[in-house]
Parts: sequence; structure tokens; C-alpha cells
Amino acid sequence: MQSTVVFLVFLLFNTLLAKEIPFGLYAKKFHVTEKESNLALKIWAEKLNKMDDLGITIKANIYQDEEELYLDFIKGKVYFASFSALSYLKYKKNLLKHAQQLYTFSINEHNKFITYYLIKNKHGQLNLDKNTVKNIYFKKNESSAKLWIDHLMLKKYKVSYKKVFNKVYDLKKQSLLVYKVFFGKENFAVIPKGIYETIVEINPQIKKNVEIIEKSENIFVSSVGLIHKSLEKEYKDKILLLTMDKKYEYLRKEAFLMSKISGIELIEEKDLLEYENMYTAYKRLKARAK
Repeated sequence: MQSTVVFLVFLLFNTLLAKEIPFGLYAKKFHVTEKESNLALKIWAEKLNKMDDLGITIKANIYQDEEELYLDFIKGKVYFASFSALSYLKYKKNLLKHAQQLYTFSINEHNKFITYYLIKNKHGQLNLDKNTVKNIYFKKNESSAKLWIDHLMLKKYKVSYKKVFNKVYDLKKQSLLVYKVFFGKENFAVIPKGIYETIVEINPQIKKNVEIIEKSENIFVSSVGLIHKSLEKEYKDKILLLTMDKKYEYLRKEAFLMSKISGIELIEEKDLLEYENMYTAYKRLKARAK
């Protein structure tokens, strides 16, 4: 009985001493649904928090307001914060003042950057510059895909993609993008290169009906994460080890599968400069088109 009490006291003491590490994610612009993001983050946090010898406690938060996440990060209330790439640019100056490290989520293998394909049905007699009925499909929450296609249409035709395509659809699954094009002669879709190639590898018949007509630069990211500068190196290194080292894959596998990510990759500010330059050029074109 006495040994049990001592053990329980030890566990309580250990929990009280554990460093709380708050994670924040603005999920409304993430590449999976808010529900999937929330569940994945909670599952991962719960698995880590069950490990008594880590000396840390993960506190997972899904934010409904990106400005609230931004403010909490610069105040040091959140140590790990993930934003959409556009939100990162919006708050970049202050975010970088308070960050010691940037990271992103890879969605295919361990590639930091994403290339997008614009695909169409091979047998459809549709051209983007003709006034014909055309539909375009995107993965829901894939804001970078819409940014790229809008930039492309502005460069080519000096109008927004919404004026080129008659209807715009958002789908929950990446695979559906390919099959919408495969079966629909009037359909186009924007899909990450890695996802498209994986689907084609599984089902080579796709190439009989689907063709790639445009490719983006390899400059897009699924999100931009930042680690607050006030987090001690000991804890930062521990979290990165748990999220990146193969040894701990069993702890994150379920959460990563649910959130459709393959890993976490460290990046630097300079890695995002091409994306930032593209966005600056896009805003100029957008202003002229109004």
C-alpha cells in the first residue's frame, strides 16, 4: 500500500513539473477539414501525454480566428503555431520577430514544396480561352491551389479563374479530383503533383482519359509553422525528435494519416521567398484586372 502511494505521489509530482507545450493550428485554411485537424492533433497529443518520462505536456488548440492565434503566438502563449502560407505573409514581420524556427507539413513523401497540376479530360474539346462550359474542381481548403490557378488565368487572359470557369467545386478527397476529370469531358481540376502521381501509379488507366495541361512552380507549401523563440532548446529538440525521428513514428502515424501529412520539414524564411515574390506579382495583376 505504501509503495503504491509513493508511486502515485511520484506521478503527480512528475506531472506538475512537466513543461506545458501549447500547439496552435488555424484549421479553416488547412488542407484537411477542421474536424480531421482537430482529431489528429488531439490523438497525437494524447499519445505523447501518456508517456510519463517525457517531462512535457502537449496542449493542443484548434483556433477559429487566425488573428487570435497570431496574437497568442507573439505573446508567447503558443510555442508551436501553424498558419496558411497566405496568413504567414500577412503577419510575417511580427511572426519572424518572435520565431526561432520555421517548419512545414509535407503531404507527399518528405517534400517541403508542392507543385500543382492543372488537369483536363483528354477527350473534351475544351480550351481555356474559348467561351465553352467548363467546371473546375479543387480540394477543399487548398487555398494555394486557387491562388496558383488565379495567378495563371490573370497572366494568360487577364481575368480571374472564376470568369474562365463556369462552376467551381470544392471536394473533400484528392482522389475525387482525378475521377471527376476522368469521367467528365467538361471538367478540369487542380491537384498536387505527388498526389496525382500516386493515384496514376495505383491506377495507370487514368492516363487514358486525363492529361496535364499546366504545371506550377515547385514553391508552394501546405502551411507555415513557427516555433516561438522563448521555448528552451531542450524542449524544442525533444518535440522535433518526437515529430521527425523514425524511432517515434508509432506515436504520430495515426495522427499523420488522419491529417493527410507524411512528415514535418524544417524550413527557413529564404525558402519561401519565391512564393512571396509570386504572391506580390499576383496582387499586381489582380489590381489591374479590377
